[in-house]
Amino acid sequence: MARSPTPYDSNEAHLRDELARVGALLRAQLLRFRAADPEAHRERFWHLTDDDLDALSRDEALSPLDAFAPTDDIQALLDACADKRTEIAARVAITKDVDLRLPRLVREFDLSAEDTDIVLVALLPAVHSTFRHLLGVLQRDPARTHATVGLIVEMLATSARDHARLHARLSPTGRLIGARLMALGGNDDEPLVTRPALVEERVLTFLFGDDAADPRIANVARAFADTVDLATLPLAPETMSRLEMLPNLRVAEPETMQRLRVRFAGPDPALAVRAFSTVAQALQRGLLVVDVEAALSGTVAWPLVVELALREARLTGSIPFFSGMEHLQDAPENAQRNAAFARCLAAFPHVAATSTTGASAVDAATGDWVPFRIDAPTIAMREKLWKRLFARESTPIPDADALAAALARAFQFTDSQLRDAWHAARGLARHRNIFIPSIAPADLYAACRLQSATRLVAFAQRLEPRPQLNLEDDIVLPTASQHLLRELRTRIRHHAHIHAAMGLGDHMRLGRGVIALFVGGSGTGKTMAAEVLASEQHLDLYRIDVASLTSKWVGETEKNLAKIFADAERANCVLFFDEADAIFGRRGQIKDAQDRWAGLEVNFLLQRIEEYSGVVILATNLRQNMDEAFQRRIHVIVEFPVPDARSRRAIWERLLPASPRCAVGTAELDEIAQRFELTGGSIRNVVLDACFRARAEGEQARLNSRHLVASVARELQKLSRPVTRGEFGGFYDWAMADVVAPPENAPVKRAS
Repeated sequence: MARSPTPYDSNEAHLRDELARVGALLRAQLLRFRAADPEAHRERFWHLTDDDLDALSRDEALSPLDAFAPTDDIQALLDACADKRTEIAARVAITKDVDLRLPRLVREFDLSAEDTDIVLVALLPAVHSTFRHLLGVLQRDPARTHATVGLIVEMLATSARDHARLHARLSPTGRLIGARLMALGGNDDEPLVTRPALVEERVLTFLFGDDAADPRIANVARAFADTVDLATLPLAPETMSRLEMLPNLRVAEPETMQRLRVRFAGPDPALAVRAFSTVAQALQRGLLVVDVEAALSGTVAWPLVVELALREARLTGSIPFFSGMEHLQDAPENAQRNAAFARCLAAFPHVAATSTTGASAVDAATGDWVPFRIDAPTIAMREKLWKRLFARESTPIPDADALAAALARAFQFTDSQLRDAWHAARGLARHRNIFIPSIAPADLYAACRLQSATRLVAFAQRLEPRPQLNLEDDIVLPTASQHLLRELRTRIRHHAHIHAAMGLGDHMRLGRGVIALFVGGSGTGKTMAAEVLASEQHLDLYRIDVASLTSKWVGETEKNLAKIFADAERANCVLFFDEADAIFGRRGQIKDAQDRWAGLEVNFLLQRIEEYSGVVILATNLRQNMDEAFQRRIHVIVEFPVPDARSRRAIWERLLPASPRCAVGTAELDEIAQRFELTGGSIRNVVLDACFRARAEGEQARLNSRHLVASVARELQKLSRPVTRGEFGGFYDWAMADVVAPPENAPVKRAS
């Protein structure tokens, strides 16, 4: 009476039976080998006796597991092998809740019985050293410890037709090699029959129950394991609704769902991953995220990365998500990379997704992609995200609602940047107090600025914020210019909120940012005013290095500008172009190719600066040097004139050290301010130089008016201005004695 089949209790038990089954095929091949010409091959057995070969062909030698009853008849072995296949299939059919890896592999890659046997035969050398020894015997070479294509064909073929079919299955274009389940050893110029057939290492580890990714893609592909609630993501209602509908295609359009291709575009690749992970969760699939930028900068060729990632997705039952497709643009070699990606994806039989912050050549060339646009969160969304994060803290954050609103207005963060800033703020709080990490508003603002200071270092210098400065007390300008600066401050503070709250963003695609022009000579306070405006909004200020930005090569300046604006969009900072007329200058009459390209650069700038949603401040010495079309796009123009006597007096008073280190009298200071027409920058230089002069006279020396006069004379010399009695008046003798024509080897006089 036949015994009823029992289910498998483990993957190992099933794989053990399968390997024992194909072990019988290997024993049958050994019997054929010995029967062919025993005497002729005696020397090939490396001094092995018949008893040794008998021992090698016994079950207990060929498998550490239970196998078949030994027999000398080849047909009996083959029949037993067929019976064992039937028995295994029956047990697999009734096995529930056990992850049997080989049946999974067969189903996923649509493998035939012959394909399965080929994989198992090639797997034998990894199971036991006896198999490696026996394979060396059968191939008459002790170094050949893996079955060649020729040997596998001999073992499995029963007719000439079988030979041709099996050769095709093991050819480089066959399914097993093409899907990277197996690989061919040896050299490409060797005959196919002599090349070893090897199971890919990742497939081998998969069959034995290991889920670690192929080492070649371990640094670029990761399983996304977070559980995400779609309702908590900062997405537009329409986007959220469409994502919720995608899993329903399984029922409505199963064929479409099987090979669905989804494309995400937007500034936040991480948010796209989180959003699509909700679809994978609904489909009860994992999500394998491939970092395209890391893959392209690695040592493994891009086509191989794609093939290995798609194989990994199939082995683990995951949906592949290629993040960062914008990196496959522009460069000439990317045309071939895009073609390879499209070719590999066309052969992938399941759902796949990509994301890009720009356009994707692959996506644009393929018409069957489902597109999703995920824009940066609105102010309301950012405020809600901040409040949600604040609510997680065990220690309440002071004035949390107002702080959330202020952060949402000041920093146009994506969801990922906002979360990173939050974690950075917690780190700053923990650094301050490891036991009670209470987050302060200063931690949050500092963390937000840290998120900004990442990518602009190539063409820009970050100016350290000086929170002690303020617009009213430290910027000395005429009343009209001060009023314009205050208007500019209000515009910077509220421009994002105005566009969102009043619906202007729906009608104004361009001009959503703030563009200001500061006009004035060197040292009149343009840079300092930009610093104060950025610091008051808790934003970083980046001064653009125009010299490194411009290039003599055609098109390079535009590329550099495009990179600056793209990085600045992510950095949430204020861009400051000093001497902006060098790149924003007037377009003249086109006389040659150089003039034409210069005009194109200005055209590009006009377009790109209008698209920028942040704050741009430009500084120039002469307003008439700026292109007229550009001036029409500027929101605020502030004049920084050379300060008059009253303004100079205020600047001197702010910069001089406090008493008792300073002994300059009020009347003397009034006269110095009245006589010397200096800019704020020159006055700062004078005060610094005077402090050094005072220190040279002794540690206790006090800064006095003679030090200031000498330093003024030195500053005028630097500016190529003459030191005249008419300008210096009663101070002329001091200037001549101390700076212009001091007596040779005269001792330093202590000023009275």
